[in-house]
Amino acid sequence: MVQLFAVLLWLLYGGRRPFVHHTVMALHFHAFLLLVMIGLPLLIRMAGWVAPAAAVRMESDLVLAVILTAGLGFYLAAALRRGFGNGAAASLVRGLAGVVAFFAVLTIYRMLLFFAVYFTLD
Repeated sequence: MVQLFAVLLWLLYGGRRPFVHHTVMALHFHAFLLLVMIGLPLLIRMAGWVAPAAAVRMESDLVLAVILTAGLGFYLAAALRRGFGNGAAASLVRGLAGVVAFFAVLTIYRMLLFFAVYFTLD
């Protein structure tokens, strides 16, 4: 998955930088994504202690998907701006496009993994 995301970043930048820069950025993004995935359930639980009605709404998949996509998009935009030295608007567009592409890659990866397991079972 990391290499596929690195290829997507490389394509977003038109191949102007060495591929290893995009691989490092992809590893950085995946590390942050894993931290977010650890912390998100904790934040939902803490929201339930503060405001139980808000926690019920936050458990909706659509709400979580929007929050996660927007948060990861802005984080990737900030990381791309700092790592590759782009302008704010270009980084924001590439960051949001990168996150949408990441979720597309994740969906394809999960589908391939499902079929690989399904067809290897007897």
